Amino acid sequence: LYFPNGQSARVEWIHDHTFGATRLNVYAGLAAPYLITDLDEQAMVAGGALPPPERTIPMVLQDRTFVPD
Repeated sequence: LYFPNGQSARVEWIHDHTFGATRLNVYAGLAAPYLITDLDEQAMVAGGALPPPERTIPMVLQDRTFVPD
C-alpha cells in the first residue's frame, strides 16, 4: 500500500491481506497505526489545544463481530 505523507493530520491504519489468511489476521487483531502530522496540528500542540505526542497513545480499534445472515 502507499500512504502519501502530504495528507492532513490523521491516523491511518493498515492490516495484512495475505492471500488465504486475511480471515485469520483480522480475527487475531493484527493492525498497525500510521501517524501523519501537519502544520495545523503542530500549531494546536504549540498553543496548548492538543497534548504533545509524548502524552498520547495511538490506538486502532477493530470490531471482529461476525453475525450470520
